[in-house]
Amino acid sequence: MVLNIRADIRIGCHLDLLLGKLAVQAQRLDANGQFQPLLMISFMYGSWGEIIHDIKNLSAEVCGNYLEHVVELLSSCSSDFIDLIRQSILQGGRSLNDLSLPVMKAVIDTLKDKAEEDLKQLKGITATYRMTNKPLPVRHSPYVSGLLRPVKAFLEGERATTYLTEEVRKELLLGTAIAITDCYSKLATELVSLARKTESSLQKIRQGAQRRAGTSSDVSDHSISDTDKMCMQLFLDIQEYGRNLAALGVDAANIPSYRSLWQCVAPSDRQNVISL
Repeated sequence: MVLNIRADIRIGCHLDLLLGKLAVQAQRLDANGQFQPLLMISFMYGSWGEIIHDIKNLSAEVCGNYLEHVVELLSSCSSDFIDLIRQSILQGGRSLNDLSLPVMKAVIDTLKDKAEEDLKQLKGITATYRMTNKPLPVRHSPYVSGLLRPVKAFLEGERATTYLTEEVRKELLLGTAIAITDCYSKLATELVSLARKTESSLQKIRQGAQRRAGTSSDVSDHSISDTDKMCMQLFLDIQEYGRNLAALGVDAANIPSYRSLWQCVAPSDRQNVISL
């Protein structure tokens, strides 16, 4: 049985070119002649957008024109046989389209990793307020402004807007927003938990010292604690982060980890309603 040779060649060449792009990306060197990770290289050169575009176009070609050519050439065969071939080709096309998922995950992971570098500055909040008598914070931390900057740059860049459909860009945006927020929530929650444990330990030490000195420890300390100040700083930070998400088109309140983080750091009278 002879199929459409030109169609076969076109599909094969397209796939070869796609795989070739991946191979070239993997072999790139940095300025020092060292191999760089595939994900970072691809982020720097924006080629993930082209790869996703090629995978989806190739899948559409297999399920569209290529399938039509094959069915046309098999027109003399039984309908059951043609249907079997059709389903096989469609399944192959869908499997090919699924290859875009790990590529999209690579984009999300790369953008999340870049944000995670900025989130390391969370540790500075502890140093700022632990036993320093700093006043209650009134504005967000500087690091917040940079958390989503790479996401915006990638999705609004020339290659992404040229090669990615609006639907794919929205999917990448939401996936990245969730990944970054999950990381943010985990790190901030751990910071607050550690601060509370430390504060509780210090309180027990002070109470023990008071008992040994014979001083009363019944009088409650109504001053704002260091942990309260840290939580307020984080609260101001996640409010600004939520506003930045909204500017990109993502409702932070719909992200479970954002809601959890809000309840962790928000003042008691604001925990139930997310208001940016």
